[in-house]
Amino acid sequence: MRKSVYRASNFGIPATCHPASHLPPDMKSVPSRWLILLACTCLLTGCALPKRTWANWRAAESQLAERPKTNLPKVRGKPQGLLFRPGYTNGMGANVGWRMNLEARNPDFPATHIATVYVDLTAPSQAVHLAWAGPQADQGPIGPWRSSAGRGKPCFDCDEVDDSNTNDSWCTPKGLFTVAGFDDRLEGVPSCCYVTWVVHEPRHIGLHSHRDLPYQHESHGCIRLPFDTAKLIHNNSIAGVTQVYIYGKWVRPMIVRD
Repeated sequence: MRKSVYRASNFGIPATCHPASHLPPDMKSVPSRWLILLACTCLLTGCALPKRTWANWRAAESQLAERPKTNLPKVRGKPQGLLFRPGYTNGMGANVGWRMNLEARNPDFPATHIATVYVDLTAPSQAVHLAWAGPQADQGPIGPWRSSAGRGKPCFDCDEVDDSNTNDSWCTPKGLFTVAGFDDRLEGVPSCCYVTWVVHEPRHIGLHSHRDLPYQHESHGCIRLPFDTAKLIHNNSIAGVTQVYIYGKWVRPMIVRD
């Protein structure tokens, strides 16, 4: 049986926020007073706490002295053609199955919801921001969070809009899209959870959780996210309403890992 390895990066939580038993050997020699100070800092900033519920997100937001300032680009172009995932129609929020939940959904949903997911393909952070709409939009977390998008096949330039929107290119498509529905997990990859479909048919491009978030473009086209961020987006988006704007400078990864 393959031994499961727990890594801080699995959930987008800085490794320094975890106990010394999870630190590399060279870090275990750090004096205990520094580890205590580090742990206290993480607790105060909220990075040590998984944000699995809306209450967790609100608690983390309340720790901030002020909301982060964002300089998001103006959304350009018209939304690309929308084909809903079977079971979803315009105006529907996500439904979940066994062992999944909607605990990160804000209590005013669907009146308050995510209006736009901004995905900047520019490495290394490939930052994701959220814009909210509705009566309690000012309470919605806005990011940024790190992601990892499509690495592209050698014969495609994913920085070009046409290439990025080509089937089987392994590019993350650039442009403006409308959420096409949701799934609990990617078919065949159950560790990738809380899927929000950017494009369902024919390409199956989604925002979803992933345990591996390298500082380069790594996926086959989907947008990998920390677990808590993927769940937040999934729980608070509306099919046919929430938009996803994908932009920024794509650069071919230096090292391709399989």
